[in-house]
Amino acid sequence: MKNINLLCFIIIGSLLISCTIEEETPSVNSANLKFTMGVHCGWGLRFDSLTVDAKQAHLVQDFWNASSNTRIAVDSKQSISSTAVDALKSALDWNYFSSLNYTSGNLPADGCDIWLTIENGSLKHQIVFDMADTIPQLHLLTDQLDSIWSRLGVFPQGMLDNF
Repeated sequence: MKNINLLCFIIIGSLLISCTIEEETPSVNSANLKFTMGVHCGWGLRFDSLTVDAKQAHLVQDFWNASSNTRIAVDSKQSISSTAVDALKSALDWNYFSSLNYTSGNLPADGCDIWLTIENGSLKHQIVFDMADTIPQLHLLTDQLDSIWSRLGVFPQGMLDNF
């Protein structure tokens, strides 16, 4: 009986030592990524959104441009190159982004909120921030999105100046 208990103890001990629980890091696959970035200003003054997936970029804008005294309305779609999608993918640190908990927008104070939502397959995370926030680790990613946005429409002046 003692030998069986000792044998069980050795087997269980060996299993516990050899088995470790590893948290699986979600992979980032260009085909599964979807980026949505936008700006929303109080009183309905502005609501823009840029959506980029593996095949296309889609920008929707509707706002009053005070400097030119005109209404800007854009609904533009454009195919996106695999190079641009790969650049977004390489600029994304999914683990870092999904750990962010930003909800610091100004919309309740009649300001503007910037939001960034990233879908990685079945995973989805969103942050909301204002133009004064600084998230240096996202600078490369927001530069890539800014470049795509600027090709399709009017990039909001000062939106990412602090990044």
